[in-house]
Amino acid sequence: GANQGGIFLLNDQVQEDPFLELTACYAFNTKKLLEKRINIGQGMLGQCFLEKTTKICSNIPQQYTQITSGLGEATPSSLLIIPMKYDGEVLGILELACFKMPDDYKIEFIEKIAESIASVVLNLRHSNRAEALFLESQEKAKALQEQEETLRQNVEELVATQEEMKRNQAELDRQTMLMKFIIDNIQFPVFVKDEMGRYSLVNIAESKLFDLPDSELIGKDDSHFVSNEKEWEVIRDSDEKVLNSDKPLELPLQQLTTAGKSYIFKTTKIPFVNQVTGKKNILGVSVDLTEKLSLEKNLLLQKKINENHVVLNVTGRQRMLSQKIGFYCEAMIRGKKQHAILLRGAIELHEHTMQVIRYGGMPMGIACDAPLEPLHEELIPNMEKIEAVWRVYKKAAEDILYFSS
Repeated sequence: GANQGGIFLLNDQVQEDPFLELTACYAFNTKKLLEKRINIGQGMLGQCFLEKTTKICSNIPQQYTQITSGLGEATPSSLLIIPMKYDGEVLGILELACFKMPDDYKIEFIEKIAESIASVVLNLRHSNRAEALFLESQEKAKALQEQEETLRQNVEELVATQEEMKRNQAELDRQTMLMKFIIDNIQFPVFVKDEMGRYSLVNIAESKLFDLPDSELIGKDDSHFVSNEKEWEVIRDSDEKVLNSDKPLELPLQQLTTAGKSYIFKTTKIPFVNQVTGKKNILGVSVDLTEKLSLEKNLLLQKKINENHVVLNVTGRQRMLSQKIGFYCEAMIRGKKQHAILLRGAIELHEHTMQVIRYGGMPMGIACDAPLEPLHEELIPNMEKIEAVWRVYKKAAEDILYFSS
């Protein structure tokens, strides 16, 4: 009993700009044919898509549509707008214009038809996604190797040789099992993200990092697992940077807090074009440096402690040398010239140690694993005051040594 109709399907290929697209029609006039795009929320069709309920309009505006026949043009008396939804998801709108208000059983029948169309559309989309995952899995299975360096060298070969892989379902199963075996036996985290930063592939090491099965990681980005907002922003910014680049990106040391633990990683992200979607994806390899950096920190701290012990020994000996110089000078004044050699040696050793404290190096007679670092700039003014006192003291001692000799 309908005289005019059209099917508008959801076009969400550009996720940021979905719209309803005229896919099929019957008895549409030129004006209606030109309106092939309906934005979500625009007009009665767009509003029906948001509300997900059937709309029956009996008061149709004169300019909305015209039904043409041999007797001329006329405005329909009723308009049915039915959402094509399946399992709660709206996939399009069915629009029917009639000269007569349809009975309730017809409206119910049309709603069943709309649900059937939605089911077909949904199955078709799922089929396309399954094919995309199939091609993507074959692409990755070729390139994953047992170590990070080999992985980097062969990722381009993966992209170049993906067209040579067999497309049938049996090959999909075999290659998927092989790919999972390879990456799951790599000891460091390996992952693949799509153009939205969502995980499409993870190995066992990556799953253990988040303490979640891979099924809960796939299809989600890091905002679902990283609670620290700054860490999440670093990950997101690096994903955007590598997607906008044509070269691998080696990130600086990156801190990650997840599953109640804190890690420090060095991550390499490699951009590549997904031949199925035509969009860039990310292949990532991470190396956990947490224990290594902790060990280096402890070694550095131990080295600093050792240096401090050496400095304490050196300065303690300087104090002892100053006292000895004074003692030897008094002995020389009292005529004990045999102390001349000891006095000269104490002066030279004191002078040498002053230079080591100021400019760095190995102090004589003090056990030291490595040369001392030069004096920090903030301490130089204090050192200059000490050197000024030492010059006066040294000059007096040398004068006593000279005149006593």
